Amino acid sequence: MTQAETLGKAVSKFGASAKAKLGEGGQPEDQLRNPLETLFADFAEMLGKPADALTLIGEKSLAELRTRPDFAVQINKALIGFIEVKAPGKGANPTVLSGLFRAACQGFLSEVRGRLGR
Repeated sequence: MTQAETLGKAVSKFGASAKAKLGEGGQPEDQLRNPLETLFADFAEMLGKPADALTLIGEKSLAELRTRPDFAVQINKALIGFIEVKAPGKGANPTVLSGLFRAACQGFLSEVRGRLGR
């Protein structure tokens, strides 16, 4: 199987799992948590990482930014990024958001840009 086919299979599996969970009620954003964890485990496998190399840590607090992304992402215990999940249809464009979510997104983006020297 080619890498593109493997990626397509992982994304299709995510879509099917998310669709099934979203159709059963509950908070839409929360219904995406398990399908996302599975999707990222599939990504790690595609990259040749052992199953236990990738860790998604739920609700990781970033007190200095006054925000709490849905997941912190680690590979071999090294922090490589964050995932903020939004309910389907909500979007995550900070230029059209309001309130606390807008402030959290802008603070987070400023921190990332600062660390990247931009």
